[in-house]
Order: sequence, then structure tokens, then C-alpha cells
Amino acid sequence: MTTLEALKSAVNNYPYEDNTIMAIAIERGLDHGSTFTTELAKSKEYQLAKADCIRYVLGMVNLAQSGASVTQTDIRAKISIANAIYRRLGEPLIQDTDGVRPTVTIL
Repeated sequence: MTTLEALKSAVNNYPYEDNTIMAIAIERGLDHGSTFTTELAKSKEYQLAKADCIRYVLGMVNLAQSGASVTQTDIRAKISIANAIYRRLGEPLIQDTDGVRPTVTIL
């Protein structure tokens, strides 16, 4: 298995372009075509790329049109997974908007 394939499986193979995952891997200093190993799986670079992929999936608009669907439970679980990685490695967290209500101000 390659690093690209490992990152795709980490986000349940949601339908988005391989180029997106490759770019995330490159930004984190990974070779997306390299063989995925236990050592690589434990590396800071891979863990952060995995969290970045999760963040990207959560930011996709209307996954249902792409043949995938995400429930609120899925979203919260994925935010928790990504934030656990980010917290452990000292990166900014994904803000969970659960419970935040939009407001309207009439001027």
C-alpha cells in the first residue's frame, strides 16, 4: 500500500481527487507514492496529513451529491479524531460549531 492509499482509507475513501490528497501529503513533507510502513504511520508528518485529509472532507459541500453521506455523528467523530491528532502535535484545532447558533442583526 502507498501513502496515498493509506490516506484515502483514513477518510473512508470519500470521493475526491487523488490530487487533493497528494497535495496534502506533499505539504506535510510526505512522498505520496512511497510504501506505507508502520514507522511512517506513526510519524508526525503522516498523522498531520491524515488530520488534514479529515479536515478537508469535513469542509466539502454536499457530499451526498458525490455518492457519500455524512451524519452529524460521523462529523463529530471525525472532528474528534482530527483534533486529537492536532492537539497531540501542537497544531490548531478544528472548531466544532455544534451548539453554535447563527444570529441575525437587523440594522
